[in-house]
Amino acid sequence: MNTKPNYPVEMVDGLGLNLEQRLYVIDNGAGFSCFGFDNCFEEAQHLSDLMELPALDPELRGTRECYRLNEKLLRLFAKHPASKRTWFRPGTPKAVQRVLEAARASCDDFGTNGTMLRIFYGDPQTGRDWCEEHSTVGFIARTGGVLRVPLLLEPLLDGERNLCRSEFGDAVNTANIVRIIDVRRAEEVYRAKNYVLPQFAIEVKEGNAAYPVVVTREDQSVAAFDSHEKAAQWIAFMQGFRVHQAFRTQKEHRAELDTVLD
Repeated sequence: MNTKPNYPVEMVDGLGLNLEQRLYVIDNGAGFSCFGFDNCFEEAQHLSDLMELPALDPELRGTRECYRLNEKLLRLFAKHPASKRTWFRPGTPKAVQRVLEAARASCDDFGTNGTMLRIFYGDPQTGRDWCEEHSTVGFIARTGGVLRVPLLLEPLLDGERNLCRSEFGDAVNTANIVRIIDVRRAEEVYRAKNYVLPQFAIEVKEGNAAYPVVVTREDQSVAAFDSHEKAAQWIAFMQGFRVHQAFRTQKEHRAELDTVLD
């Protein structure tokens, strides 16, 4: 958030506790941001584990002391050899880490000729696929800084229709990956043991002239199209039988960035 929250929060040295929503409220000078109690504790515990420090007291969760400890651990981590490695969110399966790191190395070595992945996000506890459509196909890179987070760089087409990649990417939510497909080989390289393949149905809605073909999941409308063919192609992509959709052009990508920045 960019403005001061409208709920009552006592700020002490730029830090407030929103007990109702279990959030730290941080005054950044130009605005306010939030950090979940659980995320803060788990990140601090993960930092401690990576630096082989003692485990945190669970009673710290949701306290100001926990947030300040997290800040201290981040400063220590910046000077620790472990900071040179890729940062994976706590709870990320080792198999997922290996696949992402191999894809990142391939991208570093071979650029757009390297490994391209299709990532499926979901609930690791239930294996239920969230059916995320966007920011799920691309090359793996990573950020700089203290926490070197994996990034997904979108594959694009240049003016001559050659494959390239975006200069910016979205952070990969590594702890919520339930399935991964190697796009070039059309081969599944990771699947959570409890993964649930999403099931869809196609219905025709009368009176909806523009997009009469509706895709439903669990009796809820999730997408609409002007033909059965497009609906079937979308379902195939969401289920992983079609490994990627049509790539956007650099021009289209830049136009979207300009819209967001404006």
